[in-house]
Amino acid sequence: MTTSTPERPKRRWLPIIGGAVGAIVAAVLFALLRSGSSDAMPSVDKWTTFTDPGGRFSVSMPKEPERTTQQVTEGDLTLDVIGFTAGYGDSAVVVGYTDYPEDLQLGAPEDVLEGAVQGSAQATNGTVVSSAPATVAGRPAMDAEIQAEEGRALSRFVLDGRRLYILTTASRQSRSDIQRHLTDSFTLTGG
Repeated sequence: MTTSTPERPKRRWLPIIGGAVGAIVAAVLFALLRSGSSDAMPSVDKWTTFTDPGGRFSVSMPKEPERTTQQVTEGDLTLDVIGFTAGYGDSAVVVGYTDYPEDLQLGAPEDVLEGAVQGSAQATNGTVVSSAPATVAGRPAMDAEIQAEEGRALSRFVLDGRRLYILTTASRQSRSDIQRHLTDSFTLTGG
């Protein structure tokens, strides 16, 4: 007689996980704004292409970004959030991502994306001013604007299979020109 080990059930999507990931990115950006650097953000025609060391994306950035890694833990799930950040004076940009494990059942893409938007707003004590669905290279995405005490964050959340990308511009005033350039330059390259 043989016994089999029961298959580990897939965990259901927890909106707080997507939210926590978005919150880390927003918190990093608003911390940069509080640091009070006096340098001005260069015009977008002076930005250069940054390619992810893993080869999965490229994006235009105002300077060589600083790489950060932070962890989000919820129950027995721990996610690494990787961010590439460049800050200038009253504005900062970041491209961040996390990879969800195979045993985490994500659910509907719009729920994952909405969880990231809501979590970003909650973590910064902000308010979602607007959000709208979008697509990036056929992948589901969501654009959002969040107003917090420190400033305003414009974000695009992109779900590429099991990877959640977050492209955000934070500034004291809305900088849709910077966010538009950041999101328009973002290219998924495989890897």
